[in-house]
Amino acid sequence: MKKISLIIVFLFILPVTYAIPWWNTSFSYRIPIGINNSLGDELNNYQIPINLTGVIYNDEKLVLSLHFSEGSGIYTKDMSGYGNHGELVGDIGWTQGKFG
Repeated sequence: MKKISLIIVFLFILPVTYAIPWWNTSFSYRIPIGINNSLGDELNNYQIPINLTGVIYNDEKLVLSLHFSEGSGIYTKDMSGYGNHGELVGDIGWTQGKFG
């Protein structure tokens, strides 16, 4: 009985580190995603909507943020608040639309 008690206590004292093989610990930002498969359907090519409405990056040390959203001209405004505005040089061409 003493051996069994000692083994059980030993198991709870030792810290165990377990890493899921697909989990990349170098990722800076992670968020859990829960999938409820209550219908028991096959999950091959299963689409998951992901809503990225919150801040997903840390801009604490950001000193330059150029959005290139002016639409015309040769300058682009620095949105970081530090005033590091950029001057566009060369053959400048603006396109319409959110991403060109």
